[in-house]
Amino acid sequence: MPAGNERRPVSLRPDRHTRDGNPPGTTSHPQSVARDNELLTWSATGVQSTEQIPLNPPGSPSPIRSLEENEGRSTYFIGPAAEQDSMLLGEFRYDILDEYQSVDANVVPVYHGSQAANDRPVNFLFLLVERTAAANRAIQTAADAIEAMVHPYGEHLVRLYFRHVHPVLPIIPKGRFLQLYASDRDKLPVCLRGAVYGLASVFWDCEDSGIEEPCRFTQDEVLDHAHAALRREVENPNTLSLTACLLLIHATPPFIDTIEEPTTWTLSAQATATAQVLGLHQDPSDWSIPPEEKRTRRKLWWAVYITECWSAVCYGHPPHIGRHSFNTLEPEMEDVQDGDNVPNDVQHLVDLTSTEFDVAVAARFLQMVKLARSLRMILDLGLGDDLPDKTATEAKLISINTELRHWASLAPSCLSLYNIGQDAAQSSYNCPVHLSTYTTKVLLYRALMHPATKEAKSDPDSNLRVWLPSALAAFAEFTQFLSQITTHDLNGFWGRHARSQLITCANFLIYLFLMASERQDVEKAYRLLESFVESAQALKASGTREANIFLRPAALRLESFFLQAVDIMRSGTKHQVIAE
Repeated sequence: MPAGNERRPVSLRPDRHTRDGNPPGTTSHPQSVARDNELLTWSATGVQSTEQIPLNPPGSPSPIRSLEENEGRSTYFIGPAAEQDSMLLGEFRYDILDEYQSVDANVVPVYHGSQAANDRPVNFLFLLVERTAAANRAIQTAADAIEAMVHPYGEHLVRLYFRHVHPVLPIIPKGRFLQLYASDRDKLPVCLRGAVYGLASVFWDCEDSGIEEPCRFTQDEVLDHAHAALRREVENPNTLSLTACLLLIHATPPFIDTIEEPTTWTLSAQATATAQVLGLHQDPSDWSIPPEEKRTRRKLWWAVYITECWSAVCYGHPPHIGRHSFNTLEPEMEDVQDGDNVPNDVQHLVDLTSTEFDVAVAARFLQMVKLARSLRMILDLGLGDDLPDKTATEAKLISINTELRHWASLAPSCLSLYNIGQDAAQSSYNCPVHLSTYTTKVLLYRALMHPATKEAKSDPDSNLRVWLPSALAAFAEFTQFLSQITTHDLNGFWGRHARSQLITCANFLIYLFLMASERQDVEKAYRLLESFVESAQALKASGTREANIFLRPAALRLESFFLQAVDIMRSGTKHQVIAE
């Protein structure tokens, strides 16, 4: 292609695909259907475009292009280490043709950049979605199984999802999802529909569900099919399939587990990798894409970041996202608000409380972003293997401590545990934010009090002894928080990470008791342990099965400690405690 021109992306917008992978009314090219003896969805229908459009000169505005609304195509971010130099692509681009001169993929710029080293052009690869017949069958089988399970209660489950899950985890573009669901739900990824149904099914028996019939399926049954679809759909990802990947992390874990499953970590790694393929780690502010896509991409990247940080804490692993590997700006209220108002024609799919944007939803999400940033700094500064300058590290950790100590006073009133006039029979939705804050404090104090050794315990000037009183005071507030949780709060949506967060907090109470040396500190720490056990027992007595799964591992750890505390203190750290 001559320099200065680009080929327009092929427009492929069939309404549905047939089971053999071809759009209705088309026949397969005899030479293009046999790739490994399987059909490919688009290879037979990719028609080479001959229309040329002028290429905007570098530095001039590019035409607005959607990275999402391209049915039949996937869009992948072309990074600086990709197969072709990004600066060269800014001057000369050509389509990738298959053996039959059909357009298989082409490069589309969304930002021209400049000659500055840190201002590279941004290009995306627009490529045809190609799936084998086996992949299409697998996706269709999963879709049929999921819809058959939930029929005729699919709309009820969507309503429950936006009533109970979305206020805590607002990552689905509500308006777009509902309009696609109402018009043709097959246009939504199967994995996303399955994730929504599965997470909502936990609330089947809640007071406002409006469903009298008992649930005929388990969450596991629906989510197994959703995972099968994700396995195929993530091969041609978009932001909706990425959203499904994030949601599937929050499945209710098995009751028997007292240790977090590795899938929490591995699924977060898959979500991170998918987000990077889609280019969410690059700030889109200057890109020539629709404004609503910029806001969606920014919000979704930070949802991935939050997930990555808390999943890393579950097993104490370093996060996969490098500190300097992204430049996406932190979201603002408008980023979370965008798309959260429900159009009139689909308001029947949600209840009245979910039709309009709620500022508290955005406030919770923005606070979780701030906590994740603080958590990541703690992990990098205070708990890494290769610590930087001790004095500078401690100063930064103290600064974080000051922010966390005052966060409840400075946070918007809508984030308080209970608001004036709030219905007592309704979850406040804010409990997960409070628990995340206390867990961040645990990791902060463990960094400030390092090393937790017998020598430090006997040294009045050690970090351990200096920070112990502050930690005891902070976690007296934590046990008070636990005592204020109501049955409705407990039975609300907390998310998968809450279980490991509660475990971390419970273990820190043991840490404080074992590390206390002064009599009054030992007594305070013991009272904290007692308070936790009493609150946990009271909550377990009134909680649902899912709530008890959430509480059980942390409660077992403290109960195990009490059973073996005398032996532990006599024999020291060599005594092995088994929380079973």
